[in-house]
Amino acid sequence: NQRELQTIREAAKGHKRSATRYIKAAALAYNLQRFVVPDIVLVNDIKQVLQQTYSSIHRLYMDTTIPYALGRLLLVKIEALEQQITTMLEHPKQVSDDS
Repeated sequence: NQRELQTIREAAKGHKRSATRYIKAAALAYNLQRFVVPDIVLVNDIKQVLQQTYSSIHRLYMDTTIPYALGRLLLVKIEALEQQITTMLEHPKQVSDDS
């Protein structure tokens, strides 16, 4: 039906994918009980910014611009945040039976 096809096309456009790629991603997401990530390019950009932040602090730490203990603590915290944010961006929400 044309209305269903238009709905799929609009959703695919919103997720910056072709209709075929969107249908595949949606089917896989459904089977894995996950949501389709709307903009994978944006997700990758955010991950890159996090990696650059880590690298900048690592340079300060290695150059002893910041004290050793503080630098080490910052690196550990940023690495943990990077992992959490990456997980949240790549798997925004797991679908539960309650929702």
